[in-house]
Amino acid sequence: MRTCLIIISALLLTLVGGAGPAAAQPDKPGPYWCSPEYDWNPSPCEGLDPIDINCSGNSTTVFARSIDYLGTHYGTLEIRWSPACGVNWTRIVGISNGACFWAQVRSSHDWHQWPAPGTGAYCGGDRMWTDVTFAPNEQVNGTYWLSTDGGHSYAYCESWYQNYTRGGC
Repeated sequence: MRTCLIIISALLLTLVGGAGPAAAQPDKPGPYWCSPEYDWNPSPCEGLDPIDINCSGNSTTVFARSIDYLGTHYGTLEIRWSPACGVNWTRIVGISNGACFWAQVRSSHDWHQWPAPGTGAYCGGDRMWTDVTFAPNEQVNGTYWLSTDGGHSYAYCESWYQNYTRGGC
C-alpha cells in the first residue's frame, strides 16, 4: 500500500509540475530570450536589433501605412510585433524614388531611432528598421521622417495598441 501511494504521489507531482525548480531565465540571445514570460525589468532586449535577438522570424506587421508625399510613393511604414519576444519596432520597406529616412519606435519607457539622432538620414537601401522596445502590453508609436532633397523633411507618426490603431500620435 505504501509503495502504491509513493508511486501515485510521484505521478501527480510530475503531472502538475510540482517539486521542480522554476524555469531559469536564459542568459544569452536565443529565439525566446526576450520572452514576456520572464519578469524582466528592464528587458535585456531593449534597444537591440530584432534580427540579432532572433525575434524577427516570429513577428507580424500590426500596422502598415503607405508613405506618399506630393503625389509620389516613397515606401511603407510598418509597426512590427513579436508576441514571443514581447517587442515592437518600426520598419520601412519598399524605399524608392530617392527617399532618405529616419525611423523611430517609442513606448512609455523608451525610444529608439535609426539612424541615430544627429546623424544623416538613411539613403540608398530598400528597407530599414529600428531597434526594439520591450512593450508587451503597451501602446507604441512608429514615426518616420522623410527627406526627398537631403534637407527638407516630412514627418508622420502612428500609434498602435494590441490590434487597435489609434491614428496619429
